[in-house]
Amino acid sequence: MKINWGTGIAIFYSCFVAIMIFMVVKSSQNNVHLVQENYYQKDLGYEEFRSKRQNSTELSTPVTIKLNNDQNTMEFSFPKDMKEVKGKLLFFRPSNKYMDKTYDLKLDGNSKMILPLDATIPSGLWRIKIDWESQGKYFYKEESIVI
Repeated sequence: MKINWGTGIAIFYSCFVAIMIFMVVKSSQNNVHLVQENYYQKDLGYEEFRSKRQNSTELSTPVTIKLNNDQNTMEFSFPKDMKEVKGKLLFFRPSNKYMDKTYDLKLDGNSKMILPLDATIPSGLWRIKIDWESQGKYFYKEESIVI
């Protein structure tokens, strides 16, 4: 059977429409969520955020994050001269905002916080965001880690 040019064009457009319908159906099934809520308000406070990051780089001893796979814990060490540290610790999962975890900073006598890693923190890429205040000065540190 010989196909003329009119039939060929009809077959091509039919296939094109079928592929477009398939793509629309598949894209509507994806769960699309923003990485960050209220990003316009966060952008307005960027200057404050920048000064927090600058304050943390000027510390005499930087804040360190250490993963202990043997004990299944994560250790956060702050400078010894920091007193009355208050703030938040955010485990940010870039691939899924529903997996994010927030903890209050509670340091022991050695200016450390040891956080047990349980089943609620699965393995993968995490961004650790520490936002804290000490002696009237505000700080921010962010580090990527693979658990």
